Amino acid sequence: MKSNKIIFLLFIISGCGASVSEFKEATLKRASYDFNCPENKIEITQLQKAPSLGENLAITYGVKGCNKQTTYEASDRMGVGNVQVNQVGSFIK
Repeated sequence: MKSNKIIFLLFIISGCGASVSEFKEATLKRASYDFNCPENKIEITQLQKAPSLGENLAITYGVKGCNKQTTYEASDRMGVGNVQVNQVGSFIK
């Protein structure tokens, strides 16, 4: 009975957070807006992935497009699939 509860809990937890593809998609949309650049002209490189520590996952991306580049951090601090994207570097032209 106890093992069934643990499996159920792991199932619930694993479905709650955002996926890496959701982080990348959110970063792409943010960069497209910030750069005033079409999404198909933007190149995203994953620079660093923070370890998943409970409810704190963050991925750092380098983004280039339309003669601009910067760094963004996409995070799901609450572990509920609510991705937030923040610029952490300066714009370079």
